[in-house]
Amino acid sequence: MKVITWNCQGAAFKNFIRAAKWILNKHHPDIFYLVETKTSGSNADSVCIKLGFEKWARVEALRFSGGIWFLWSNACQIEVLNSHPQFVHMVIKENTGRVWNLSVVYGSLAPHLRRRLWKSLCRGKVVVNHPWLIAGDFNAITSNDECTSYNSSGTYRNGDFRNWIFDEALVDLSYSGQKYTWKRGREEDTFTGARLDRALCSMDWMDLTRDTKVTHLPAVSSDHCPILIELDPKTSKEKNNFVFQGAWTRHPPFLDYITKHWNVGDTVWNNKDADNSCVHRVKWYLGVLSDAMALKLKAWNANVFGNIHYRKNKILRHLEGVQKKLDAGNHSRLIKLEKKLRNELKETLCQEEILWYQQSREE
Repeated sequence: MKVITWNCQGAAFKNFIRAAKWILNKHHPDIFYLVETKTSGSNADSVCIKLGFEKWARVEALRFSGGIWFLWSNACQIEVLNSHPQFVHMVIKENTGRVWNLSVVYGSLAPHLRRRLWKSLCRGKVVVNHPWLIAGDFNAITSNDECTSYNSSGTYRNGDFRNWIFDEALVDLSYSGQKYTWKRGREEDTFTGARLDRALCSMDWMDLTRDTKVTHLPAVSSDHCPILIELDPKTSKEKNNFVFQGAWTRHPPFLDYITKHWNVGDTVWNNKDADNSCVHRVKWYLGVLSDAMALKLKAWNANVFGNIHYRKNKILRHLEGVQKKLDAGNHSRLIKLEKKLRNELKETLCQEEILWYQQSREE
């Protein structure tokens, strides 16, 4: 079972759709939660349909602020128990029979409104009958170590947050990946970061699963990192099959390469054979030509264009490394490099979108 929570900072933008589809295609979550969607009504329905889940529900945004969406597959059933402007509390029933409570949080930027969140999201106010997982954007930190700008840490930190964690007997599930889940500022003197997104659990959560893995994914199309939560994670190998990629046609030298290599050997019209019908000769020739061109296109893809998935993953690894280094200190060179990598990733995701469209047409 995989759960992803993400402060997407607006779900109506085209860049969000591309980034969201990449996240879904890469990690295949069973449950996908989006906060600060800033979209409601028919526009929200249109976006949810594009994301491809069987079921979804929403806490609607107020005008152009807030909003919590949750989308899920047929691998589980979800029953909403409590709905609040800053959280949704529910019970999850997996097809395997496992049952647990989940609360998705979007804490207000205003400290006095967050205090209402802590008072409302407690065992005395919501129904918690099963092991409890709480995840999302809390817009709060527990210590100065979770923020780059110590002078402004009071904006995100308050004693009520720590007291709430203690009173509800919650445990931080820790994480792998970069330290700060939110970063802002592309110049050295304006850069800041904080760990605003996290996953917490009740003490009996450990009895529910053998292991829970929390990963801070690279930030794309938002200042916030998506949070991947895996229950009983298993190692899996990704397929790496060769396919013709429609995005190749956007590469300027591609048509010249095809023109140069298409005519391999004699064409059927130059090789008249009285013993073979024209149809059989065409089928035979195209079969040989397809294999030959596949090998040449594979070589061209590796040496010139580059595999989209490999290039995307390489950019993501580089981007994640740069963002980790920014945790330790904001340097103008790193900030410029991060901006460059995000632009490269945006173009690569655009090319991958063509591949998704091609695959959907085949299916």
